[in-house]
Amino acid sequence: MTTASTPAPDPREAPRAFLEHLYRVAVDRALPLSTLGAHLPPPPKKGRTLVLGAGKAGGSMVHALEALWPADAPLSGLVVTRYDHIPPRPEGVPQRIEIVEAAHPVPDEAGQQAAERILALTKGLTADDLVLCLISGGGSSLLVLPAEGLTLADKQRINKQLLESGANIGEMNCVRKHLSRIKGGRLAAACAPARVVTLTISDVPGDDPAVIASGPPVPDATTCADALSILDRYRIEVPAPVRARLESGELETPKPNDAVFKGHETHMIATPQQSLEAAARAAREAGVEAHILSDEIEGESREVGKVHAALARAVAHRGEPFARPCVILSGGETTVTIRPRQPGQAKGRGGRAGEFCMGLAGALMGQPRVWALAADTDGIDGVEDNAGAFVTPDTLVRAGAAGKKLSDHLDRNDAYGYFDAIGDLFVTGPTKHQRQRLPRVADPLGGVFAGLRRPCRTRVNLCPWRPSGRRLSPAKPLRCRAGHPDSPFNLQSSKEKLAMTYTDTRLLIDNEWVDATGGKTLDVVNPATGQGHRQGGACQHRRPRPRPGCRAARLRSLAQHPRQRARRRHAPPLRA
Repeated sequence: MTTASTPAPDPREAPRAFLEHLYRVAVDRALPLSTLGAHLPPPPKKGRTLVLGAGKAGGSMVHALEALWPADAPLSGLVVTRYDHIPPRPEGVPQRIEIVEAAHPVPDEAGQQAAERILALTKGLTADDLVLCLISGGGSSLLVLPAEGLTLADKQRINKQLLESGANIGEMNCVRKHLSRIKGGRLAAACAPARVVTLTISDVPGDDPAVIASGPPVPDATTCADALSILDRYRIEVPAPVRARLESGELETPKPNDAVFKGHETHMIATPQQSLEAAARAAREAGVEAHILSDEIEGESREVGKVHAALARAVAHRGEPFARPCVILSGGETTVTIRPRQPGQAKGRGGRAGEFCMGLAGALMGQPRVWALAADTDGIDGVEDNAGAFVTPDTLVRAGAAGKKLSDHLDRNDAYGYFDAIGDLFVTGPTKHQRQRLPRVADPLGGVFAGLRRPCRTRVNLCPWRPSGRRLSPAKPLRCRAGHPDSPFNLQSSKEKLAMTYTDTRLLIDNEWVDATGGKTLDVVNPATGQGHRQGGACQHRRPRPRPGCRAARLRSLAQHPRQRARRRHAPPLRA
């Protein structure tokens, strides 16, 4: 396992390790201990300093604050973070702030109790006091205090429906703010007349502090009408009395022009863009050009994966719009719409980064020279134990050999099961930081890594053989008809595998050879006999057309002699 402090692995020899190194660099860029100090206000001359907060990076932020705050200045408070997200306390740093744990992404009673305690701590504050709010991603679920007329069970049901609906993070948090007694600026209102300084780690596109953790200490520009529109759009039901209060505007949140926010400050101490830039610098130091698409990518995860695949294929095939070798980086907050399960169908596992990788792998169709990693920087993709997943040139081949069909796993939103079967899950354990989805480094920083190797270009893009005889990509041998012993473009049948008939225009997708031009599934040899033969598809080592008269041109002309073409055309079929 690499760390951000170790030298970057050679991207040409170890592309997966190289992508993991970029992920570590991106995560370390957001460490509160290195970013918090520049934004801390001085201790108040009179009064006390109260620390309140919520988020998956809450534990790291508390430890950084305790280490940086003057030892002789009073400091106390309460911060809630996700279960198992409290990092080890730095040596020699005394505890002054209490940290409690609660559930994420579906809230639980521990989160409600923490929210009630935080509101209770605000009572009795004066204008001489300072309130430091430590806010990071995940705070919306961790800090739960239902509005009057709602129960915790109601909030859990609504939250679960929002997560499965495909609503983006801004829409979900708009609803959460209007159904809460602590979000959407209400925490800041409870702190009046004390001065409030908010220190935030962003996990949302655009870095809007009103969206991060549903903005407990910052004003809210959305309205009850916006919340009702979102509930209706995604067909999410709320109790009738609560809907009536939304329609009347009774649950409206404090707005930016409210006097309660006068003198308040908000500082963004870490953003996805900063993490992407750190990863890009690390890639360039390793001799690979890096390109950042955006840190504000939104949309259905699998569809975003397909768009990244199209870009990676263009780079791998034509060197456009970026020259090879290169790394493509992006970040954002994608969504997953949970598909209805069929009777008897097992429930899928996995999160947004894994769903992105399934869409990416399906669209790449075994494209050589492209490696990818999509992961959440908090180390947790959804509610599973993995941060994300890898996609390699032979992902589909290995999954097919393991009996995994991509379309089946997409139908069940089962990215975890798909990548776990082939050993491509990316597991880091909780990083104790906020979530920044990097589908592509890296959730999704994510990153598509394209063009580091130079396999020959076959029509089906499956043979990484080149004249040096060096095998560049692990794959199950299929037997290349051109006779290249090192080519994985060969057919080999057994009782455990299907032997398949294919031609130059076919691609291996989910253990089936599919016509790349017509998109239709072609014949598959009877698995009972385990026999099959080849009807074409020699491994053709095509290079850019050489200059007329050069040695390469003469060799090319010789290879295209009619006798040589006839020999390839009439080669006998290979039997398994």
